[in-house]
Parts: sequence; structure tokens; C-alpha cells
Amino acid sequence: MKIVETIAEVREQVKQWRKEGLTVGLVPTMGYLHEGHKSLIDRAVAENDRVVVSVFVNPMQFGPSEDLESYPRDMDRDAALCEKAGASLIFHPDPSEMYHKDFSSFVDSFSPVSLSEVSSPLVSLSDVSSSLGAT
Repeated sequence: MKIVETIAEVREQVKQWRKEGLTVGLVPTMGYLHEGHKSLIDRAVAENDRVVVSVFVNPMQFGPSEDLESYPRDMDRDAALCEKAGASLIFHPDPSEMYHKDFSSFVDSFSPVSLSEVSSPLVSLSDVSSSLGAT
């Protein structure tokens, strides 16, 4: 089992598998895996030729009063569970890989927005999920 940290690496691996005619399943997680996660990985393994498990503690899922730093993490343990369950690859990005430096989750509903500004991120998200085998 391989662990990759960049979008380019996971895309390249999934692209290669798809060229080989293999099906690819994705199990998205925030890590600190347990039996519930393992059951999802088990099912993905049963239904696909290859399985990617993402382990990403998403800072956007934590509010100002919630402590992102105290969220439990144990990558060695997570990797062991994934390997035992039959996952093919772990995608373990840093937040800087997922969110560019100018990223903002704030939406100003009073500013005019062109349709091209709205559709571009949606196309990008579609491209990412498609390249991970999520479609």
C-alpha cells in the first residue's frame, strides 16, 4: 500500500488504474480510523479493484471555538488499518495542498458575481471527484 500527499500523485495513480480498466473506490475520512471506517473500506474493497482512502483533517470543518489541534491523529495506526483492510492507496494531504493561499470560504452575497466565477470552482470539483474515481 502506498501513501501519497499531493493531488497530482493521487490523480496520476487513479489515471493509471483506470487506463488498466480497473475500478476505483474512494473512502473519504478525517483519520483516526475505527471499525466503522474499516467496514466502509471493506465494502469498497469488495466492490472495486482498487481503493483510495483519504485521510484529511479538514480545518474548514472546525469552528472558531473548536480545537483543530486537539483532533486525534495517528497516521501509523490508520495506515495499518487501511493496509489490513486491503486499501491500495492513502491520500494524506496537508491543508496547504487542498486550499491555495488565497482560498476563502466567505461568500459576499451583495457583490455581483458572473456565472463564470461560479461555474469554474464547480467544474474543478467535478474534475477532482472524477479523477479520484468518485463518479
